Amino acid sequence: MTNSNDSQPLRRRSLLPTQPPRAASVISDDAIAAVANRNGFQSPIPVSAPQSTPSDAAKELSRRQRQPSERKHQFNVRLKRETLNFIYDQANSRAIPVAQVIEDMADALKRQQKAVGEWEE
Repeated sequence: MTNSNDSQPLRRRSLLPTQPPRAASVISDDAIAAVANRNGFQSPIPVSAPQSTPSDAAKELSRRQRQPSERKHQFNVRLKRETLNFIYDQANSRAIPVAQVIEDMADALKRQQKAVGEWEE
């Protein structure tokens, strides 16, 4: 559809208020790398801040590494918060997997039941 006064097509006008374009804020690569490192991301940009010492690294909580085992079966349960906290506390204090804590608890229950004559293999 064309306007009868001239040969140009009609244009829709925007009903939204126009805002002048904002200049993009520039963040230094060092600032980006520092935030990435603080949040556990590996930054491809080297940080110019002083490197952490081994004593600082020891203070940070390290993630436990998965150890190979003969465990092949999955076991999902819902537990009370107190029970879950106890299991996690045992695993963390003994530096063993959660599965090992549950296996140790099952062995202790078997020994107790054998002592009173309730367990038969």
